Amino acid sequence: MKSVELLLLSILIYLTGNAQEIAQWRGENRNGIYNETGLLKKWAENGPKLLWHYDELGDGFSSASVTKTAVYLTGLKIDMGYVFALSHEGKLLWKTEYGHEWTESHNGTRTTPLFMEKSYI
Repeated sequence: MKSVELLLLSILIYLTGNAQEIAQWRGENRNGIYNETGLLKKWAENGPKLLWHYDELGDGFSSASVTKTAVYLTGLKIDMGYVFALSHEGKLLWKTEYGHEWTESHNGTRTTPLFMEKSYI
């Protein structure tokens, strides 16, 4: 193998091993188009089974960012904004305060977290 080919192969392996999973509002291209397959065409009569819920987010109007390892959300408590990380089972992994939220027109966060998570392949 030539040295240039070896260098290119090494770079490809490095980039693949250090890839990031990006979770953000409305998906990878922010257009609301998702390429998942095998989805249900019709809900069951009683709808889907509720797997879990989390009651301590506070007020908010944001969407969740979901990665392979966690669900990230924002919430407002009094006038302070927080980012929450929940496990896929609905358990709090961590929360962190990010500062005062705008509360003039109505209470609640309006920010969907953009989360870049390093994945190891």
